[in-house]
Amino acid sequence: GCADKEAHSPQEPSVTSDEATQAPEVTTEATTTTEETTTEEVTTTEATTTTEATTTVPVTTTEATTTTDPEPEWVITPASEKLYATADLNVRATPEQSGERISHVDKGDLVEVTGWVDNGWARIKFRGEERFVNGKYLSKEKPVEVTTTVATTTEATTTTEAKSEAEPVKTYYYDYTKSKYDLSAAMTAPSMKELCKDYFKFGFGLTGNGTSNAAVNSEEYMAIVWHHANSVTLTNLMKPSYLLNQQKSISNARSGKQDPALDFSSVDKTLKWCYENGIQMRGHTLVWHTQTPDWFFREGYQKDGKYVDYDTMAKRLDSYIKQVMTYCQEKYPGVIYCWDVVNEAVDPESGAKGSIFACRTKNGGNDNPWYVTLGEDYVELAFTSARKYAAEGVKLFYNDYNTHMSSKRTYVYKLCEYLKSKGLIDGLGMQDTWGISWPSISNIEEAINQYARLGIEIHISEMSISADSLSDYDLQVQSKRYEDIFKMLRKLDTDGGGKANITSVTIFGLMDGFVFYSNDKTTYTLFDTNFQPKPCFYKIQEVMRLYY
Repeated sequence: GCADKEAHSPQEPSVTSDEATQAPEVTTEATTTTEETTTEEVTTTEATTTTEATTTVPVTTTEATTTTDPEPEWVITPASEKLYATADLNVRATPEQSGERISHVDKGDLVEVTGWVDNGWARIKFRGEERFVNGKYLSKEKPVEVTTTVATTTEATTTTEAKSEAEPVKTYYYDYTKSKYDLSAAMTAPSMKELCKDYFKFGFGLTGNGTSNAAVNSEEYMAIVWHHANSVTLTNLMKPSYLLNQQKSISNARSGKQDPALDFSSVDKTLKWCYENGIQMRGHTLVWHTQTPDWFFREGYQKDGKYVDYDTMAKRLDSYIKQVMTYCQEKYPGVIYCWDVVNEAVDPESGAKGSIFACRTKNGGNDNPWYVTLGEDYVELAFTSARKYAAEGVKLFYNDYNTHMSSKRTYVYKLCEYLKSKGLIDGLGMQDTWGISWPSISNIEEAINQYARLGIEIHISEMSISADSLSDYDLQVQSKRYEDIFKMLRKLDTDGGGKANITSVTIFGLMDGFVFYSNDKTTYTLFDTNFQPKPCFYKIQEVMRLYY
């Protein structure tokens, strides 16, 4: 559900798209999110050094030989009788038996497997050419290196495996055929992330407003996410209200330590899943006037305390950002590739007078506590801290809704322009909670092209286009709208000849009627409540196949 709603002109509905839910029930905002529980089965295989010898007298063996191909080339192809790889990167006992599937090998990953070659067993290293999906096998066209091959006799076999410098390979395997849901359509369709890989990352929101109903708890949800996405966003569980711990913060204050205390239990399981399965995440969000507890701004972290002074709040802000970013980067390196540093700070209707970006002063009917304690400086202070603590290559974004509206666009542009002049921002997150018929495609194009002039990245961070109903007709209308949007994005992107550097597109949820919510009325996602692809899923795939 959304924390506040902007006033808009009569022809455009008022929309905010960030999910702000506190209770287990779903709250509906312009963006609704979906969640589910997964039990992931992850195998991380490290290259090991093993030497084994098994002999039974009498023994006849040939000498081990080593061959090296000067120009290695491996590709992923359908099953081959020459070499099979299993989930743990070893093959079956005999070459006649089929190997089990592994779910993917990342492009460029160095992999080591034991396999059957023409004259015996071999330890073979190769580099994967692409990530591939369940149902395909590895097969040998040209080995990088056959370290040892040994022929066999009828009485004995001697196998020696030489040392390999192969790097650990992260694999994900989930037998979707054993699910109570029929996932065959979702899991055998071409991967979205592969279809648009030359243009931008493709992502889904991970729904959930608590650890018990988080999307990561659903095997089906996460299997589909893994197959189709290379970016995810926690719709709720990384927001300050989930990470801040009041009692431990109070204890800190009483002992003379002014840093707020944090608890990462709401995000650990998902971050771990992403780390183990090679899926990156948009960090969402560090600073927001909604879903940040009021006690965080008060003396002693007490709910009835007075608001703290400017210097105290600036130190709390810096400490909070440092703790969140450092924890995620050190424990789960490489997972979070960008942060929504500040969320929804522009308010053209009732923003601060004299502010170049119409800084938000209100949170619904209440004051914006960030503005009360720090004024409009809170935005720049947050980006300054984030830049200070961000790992190399991690991008910083400002994220907002209704960024297409002319009345708001000017202020968002000025804010991003100012932050860029300070070297503090890398991109803009356009939430893009759009309707079936509004805004017009030309209006969206105009906005994206305007922001493109800033020379920053563009993320479509929370895309949600709701159907008016789940009737066949309305689902087809929704499908046409998604078709037009994805054609537009391809045209505007620099990789399609346009001016906008669009680097990530996220649908802010996976499924209508989220598996762990009892009353979810979401209609904007690509899958229905039984994990079946909706017409809009197939239409987006068609657009990507034809135009991307």
